[in-house]
Amino acid sequence: MNDGVKNHNAIKVFIIDDNAIETMCIREILEGDGNLLEVVEILPTTVGALAMITSLKPNVILLQVSFTDEANTLDFIRLTKTQFPDLPLVVITSDNSIETILTALKNGASSYLLNSTVPTELKDALEKTSQHGSVLSPEVAQKVLSTLNTPSATLIVASDREKAIFRLISKGLSNKDIGHKLFISTRTVEAHLDRMFSRFDVSTRTQAVLHGLKHQLFTLADNS
Repeated sequence: MNDGVKNHNAIKVFIIDDNAIETMCIREILEGDGNLLEVVEILPTTVGALAMITSLKPNVILLQVSFTDEANTLDFIRLTKTQFPDLPLVVITSDNSIETILTALKNGASSYLLNSTVPTELKDALEKTSQHGSVLSPEVAQKVLSTLNTPSATLIVASDREKAIFRLISKGLSNKDIGHKLFISTRTVEAHLDRMFSRFDVSTRTQAVLHGLKHQLFTLADNS
């Protein structure tokens, strides 16, 4: 731990998880190396969480989805994205069913991790997601891709610029980094994303990537 010394530039993490021992370990992992991440609150359930998000203004939510409270936690994702559309949310769970995965992503989760995620990968996922990137555990990514291997009968087209943005957001790059890669301003990237979200009827970067893969607007091979 960091002996109470706080880094005011740290990424503020709000954890919702009913396992006290698990959350204590997660807190030590996140705050124990360079103080880049700071846990600002831990709640055992989603009750009262929205009000605390308003006051604490975290940079990212880490939400445990359990089998016993799955419906409420999945609905909480939707409510959170409605009230705080720019707040990234990381799901961590033992549930690897495609139904739960797709519901969480559709409701607005940015990243979906399994409980087998190692500490360094969890920290990396929280850092990336706080910068509006997306991270899926390999098993989760494989299941999602397997559901998207049949392209839609409806012809969907994208411009070369949109395809480039699809590729870069699939890598987890921030708007600033995308701008550097494409030699355009961050504001221009934001304008492109706004139009893409509206045109493709998606609300998160993760949904946009899934849409692009489903309609073969780009492939993961493009990221090599």
